[in-house]
Amino acid sequence: MSQKRPSHGLPQTRLARRAKATQQISAGAMIPSMILVGLVGGYFLGVWLEGRLGGAPWVGLGGLVVGGAASVRKVIQILRVQRRDPDE
Repeated sequence: MSQKRPSHGLPQTRLARRAKATQQISAGAMIPSMILVGLVGGYFLGVWLEGRLGGAPWVGLGGLVVGGAASVRKVIQILRVQRRDPDE
C-alpha cells in the first residue's frame, strides 16, 4: 500500500486526506453563508436604524450594501490567508 508523502516528510494517511477534503467542503459552504448573513444582517440593521432615526427606505438599502461589502471583504481576506498557507 503506497502512501503519498507531503513536503514535510510524514506519510499522509487516508484519514488525513478525508479530513482535508472535509475541511475544504466546509470552507466552501461557509463562504455563501457569510455573504448571506452579511446581506441580511446589514439590511435589518438599516431597517432598525430607520425606525430609530426616522428616515426613508434608503437607510435599509444602505445597510444592505454595507453589509454585503463587509462580508465580501471578509471572504476575500479569508481566501488570501488560505492561499498563503494551505496547510492550515
